[in-house]
Amino acid sequence: MKMPDKENLQNLIQMKQRLLQELKLKKARQGDAAHPSLILEIEDTATELEKLQNELKSLAGADSLPVAFEQLPLREQYYQIALHWVEDGRKASLARFDLSHRELEHEDLKEANLRKANLSQAELSWLELENADLRGTNFRGANLHHARLAKARAIGAILAEATLTEANLTEIDLREANLANANLSEAILSAALLERAILSQADLSKANLTEAKLRQANLRGADLRYAKLYEADLQGADLRGTDLRWAKMYDARLRYAKYDTQTKLPQRIDPDKSGMTLKESD
Repeated sequence: MKMPDKENLQNLIQMKQRLLQELKLKKARQGDAAHPSLILEIEDTATELEKLQNELKSLAGADSLPVAFEQLPLREQYYQIALHWVEDGRKASLARFDLSHRELEHEDLKEANLRKANLSQAELSWLELENADLRGTNFRGANLHHARLAKARAIGAILAEATLTEANLTEIDLREANLANANLSEAILSAALLERAILSQADLSKANLTEAKLRQANLRGADLRYAKLYEADLQGADLRGTDLRWAKMYDARLRYAKYDTQTKLPQRIDPDKSGMTLKESD
């Protein structure tokens, strides 16, 4: 029988963990009336899970891991495995890994699978994440200064309160992502997909949003001073309380974008002629 490769091993482990949890809950509900076959299935599933976890250690280079690796908490084991994959130059599969509060700056994780991983409060400055799978990944409060996330898939990612100053997010897919209160000053977001993204109170001053797609994005209270928004699509975006003074908005599309008396627009932008909608704050 062919052994599972690195790409699929984590998924197998997660499936077995979920199955084991469901079986244990079923046994708890049945109490003393639980059928012996159910107890046997729980034992077999636990054994299979242990084998998969041992294989994961082996594939990650367990021989070079600390002697007391088995005694480390699972979260620490995953961190050590992640470091070994990165050091070996492997295409890392770190989906659902808990790497919060960790230091991975300057590492190369191009094309890595970090889907739904937890990297909140992590130190990730200068990290290479081009073409990575970041769908649903949690970067809340992380430091991604000067990180490279070009063409990454980050639909639904959580980047609230994260630092992304001078980061390269060219052509990134951030649809429906949460970037509330994030610092994106001087970041490159040209041709980025940001439809329905939450960017309220975000710092986008001097950011490059040329040809960015911001339809129905929430930019309430965001700082976009001196930002480049050439040919950006802001149709239906919420610009109430947004500061767009000195932003370059040539050929930007603003039809149905909401604004209020607190919105600060560049002098050349006429909200009526641009088709914007005056709507006071809720």
